[in-house]
Order: sequence, then C-alpha cells, then structure tokens
Amino acid sequence: MRRVSSTAFVCSWIATLGACSPAATPPPPPSPTPPEPVVQEPPPSAPKFENPGGMWLPGQLSEPMHQQAFQRLGVKLDPQQLSKPFEPPLGAVVYLGGCSASFVSPDGLIITNHHCVTGALQYSSTPKDDLVNNGFLAKTRKEERSNGPAARVYITQRYEDVTDKVRAGLEKIADPAKRYQEIESREKALIKACEDKTPNVRCQVSDFFGGSRYQLIERLELRDIRLVYAPHRGIGNFGGEIDNWRWPRHTGDY
Repeated sequence: MRRVSSTAFVCSWIATLGACSPAATPPPPPSPTPPEPVVQEPPPSAPKFENPGGMWLPGQLSEPMHQQAFQRLGVKLDPQQLSKPFEPPLGAVVYLGGCSASFVSPDGLIITNHHCVTGALQYSSTPKDDLVNNGFLAKTRKEERSNGPAARVYITQRYEDVTDKVRAGLEKIADPAKRYQEIESREKALIKACEDKTPNVRCQVSDFFGGSRYQLIERLELRDIRLVYAPHRGIGNFGGEIDNWRWPRHTGDY
C-alpha cells in the first residue's frame, strides 16, 4: 500500500476541481474611448427687422437720428452715401414717369421692373412675335427695339427748396378751395420758369410731409429709349403678382 502525502492529496483535489469547473469567463473588453465633444458654433444672430418708421428725403439721412438708427440695425453703409442724390449710388437712379430704374452700365443700360416695360413690349410685338409672353433679347445694338414715341427716361439734375415761394401768405386765405387754387397757380409758375430756362428738361413741384415742404425738381428728359431684354412672362410675372413689395418673392421681375 502506497502512502500519499497530505500535500499531494491537496494538490490533486485542487487539480480535480479545476478540471471539473466551467471555463473561466474572459474579462469584458475595455470601454471605447468616448469621442471628443463637438464644439457647437453659436447660431447666427437673427436679422433685425425693426422698422424705424417714416419716409425721408435723401438729405435728411445724414442727420444724427438716422445715423444712429442705421448703426442700431447693423447697416454697414455710410449714411452720407445715401444723403447725396447726385453722387453714387443715388446718382444712378432715374425716373420713368411711373417707375424707378437705375443705370447699370456706362453705356446707358437701365434696369427696371418687368411690369414697367409691358407697354414697350406691346408696342414692339406683332402677331408672329409676341414679346409680352415670350420675352425679348437684343444680341446687338441693331436688334434693340424702340419703346415707342411716348417712352421717356428722366434724370434728376437739380433740387430746389421752394417752400417759402409756395406757402408765403397762405394763412390769409380762409377758403380751402381758394387756398388750393393759389398753391396750384404758384406751382405752375415755378414749373414754367424752370422749363423755359433750360432746354430738354421737365420740372415738377412736389410736396412732402403733408405740404409742410415743397421742392422743385428739374429732370433731363431722354426720348430715344430702346428695349434690350425682357424675360419670358412666366419668369417676369411668375404667379401673376406684380406688387414688388410683397415677400418672399420668386419672380424674375426685371
């Protein structure tokens, strides 16, 4: 009979337990490294839609109250640039006798709203060439179409404050109808003197701020007006809404 030492028995028992026990569960994998936090850029500042109110003459825009309003609204443009009607950018603005427009080239190219040239499109249309609906493009100057004998472009040359000449002594006329007739008579006299003095001009007296200010406006009259381009009516009058002060707009209104 062999004698087994206690040490060997204990080792055998431990080995048996190890063989009978289930396989050891492997340790869990290390947690993935969390991604770097994304730095969120602050949202763009919301545009300011504050309406300071009122309609102002160009010369008034250089006043401190308007300069402060421009700065508050984030306008980068120097208000002085908008207070000089005969210098850029206001110097490029012209009058069509019902619409405004702007010079956009040194060769006299003018851009305006699509509906402002409907009459010119009608004038140059024929049964086979419907410019109103199909639009028009002159690729050369010889292909330009006349806007008609009544077409005019007016370039403002001079302003004159005539408030005193129009309003002097009106407080003595009690009858409103007679007061109106007197104002009209003075305006016509100012216009006649202006047009007699300078050839090829048209003059106008305009009242501002409810008749508290009057200005005599002298404009050079251009008569040779030609059509260069107009888009298809489906673009220029898209949706049938010609009012160009309603937003948002999706119209090629030019």
